[in-house]
Amino acid sequence: MNKRHGIYHLYILGIFCLLIFSVINLIRKVYYQNIVASTLLIFNLVNLLKYRSNKNIFFVSLMLCYFNYSVIICRYLFGGTELLQSLYNQLYFTDTLGLSINLLLLFNTIIYIPICIYTKKNDDKEDMFEYKLKIENFKYRKIILTSLKLIIILILFYHVFRGITYNTTLFEYLFIIFIFAFFMSKGEKKEKRTFEILLVLCCIYSLYVGERIGVLQFLISDFVINYLEILKVKSIILITICGIFFFTFMGVYGDILDANNDFSSLTIEKVWDAFSERRFALDTSVSAYFTTSSMIDVSRMIEDNERLENFKEYFSDYLIKGSKSNYKNLPIVVREYQVNYAGGFLIGYFYYWLGIWGVIGISLYIAILFKKVIIIKKTTSNFIKTYSVYFITTLPRWYLYAPSLLFRGSLIFIIIYILINGYVKK
Repeated sequence: MNKRHGIYHLYILGIFCLLIFSVINLIRKVYYQNIVASTLLIFNLVNLLKYRSNKNIFFVSLMLCYFNYSVIICRYLFGGTELLQSLYNQLYFTDTLGLSINLLLLFNTIIYIPICIYTKKNDDKEDMFEYKLKIENFKYRKIILTSLKLIIILILFYHVFRGITYNTTLFEYLFIIFIFAFFMSKGEKKEKRTFEILLVLCCIYSLYVGERIGVLQFLISDFVINYLEILKVKSIILITICGIFFFTFMGVYGDILDANNDFSSLTIEKVWDAFSERRFALDTSVSAYFTTSSMIDVSRMIEDNERLENFKEYFSDYLIKGSKSNYKNLPIVVREYQVNYAGGFLIGYFYYWLGIWGVIGISLYIAILFKKVIIIKKTTSNFIKTYSVYFITTLPRWYLYAPSLLFRGSLIFIIIYILINGYVKK
């Protein structure tokens, strides 16, 4: 027990040292980018070791580690790679990449503080984990499950028969229906299999239109609810590695789809060359990180009033109306100065809007949310259990792409939950 307490105190001391280190760098405006990048990668690896007994935290840590690794290995360590180098050559300020990685370290450090304190008090036991709703005896469950099947089938058929070849908002939010479907069908093998068949069909369609992150969301929702609690950590790591190979393969497919549709060039050699060139990094992370750095870079040339106005429009007009609003998406704003492929890490948006205080603010918000929804027990409410899966499922989106699923998506999720929960109660 003393040894365990000693490791905990060493860990918490390390977190606060990292926090002080990143803050001092930001205040002094001296960015030891290679050292900071190495430190962040080591911190992510340490988190995997520390939280290996809690699969929920471990799985979140695994995703964060891989997304961060992709950026670090391609941009900061061992001379970097040529992957999307032409994009990064657009940056105006020489210290932008240093500032970006320091902000990423600050964010990753802050979000682990509450969870670290909580797991110390509760000894980080594995029995603090159960994804099962308290509605086992609900006799009208079949009606809800049938309704959810119809919704999924109708949305899928609508997109297929209309020949839609892009990711619509309707299809993007379909994973929320799957979350409730898998929760409601838990314990009933036939129903679960039916929804997994529908999920595979949705994944095939998403891959066909070149939407990899959408596929990831579908798969994560099923994996977290039905498999995460029964698999060992080694199995989770092995599945993740297989996923990395698969998504790299689909990345090459997407490149061909965007270029010339000549699929005869989609060979094993080409895929292996992609692995070698990228060092097993996710190209989506590298592309999104440039947009992040571009937001940070361009924000230093734009008046505060203009940046604040974009912030206000996002949290008022866009949050309610979505794509029907007149809100100008932030990647589109910075595209007037530097070419980007959309997306962007969460820190980039909040730095553009509110500077360093914005990054600190969103880090604290995620830290509180992280601690609230990531520890799942038998006594946890149905809402927290379902929202926990939503939070984990959408992490690739809100961490790498845009904060919309963190705010507007959460609002949609809550509305759907209220409707289903209201029916169950009646």
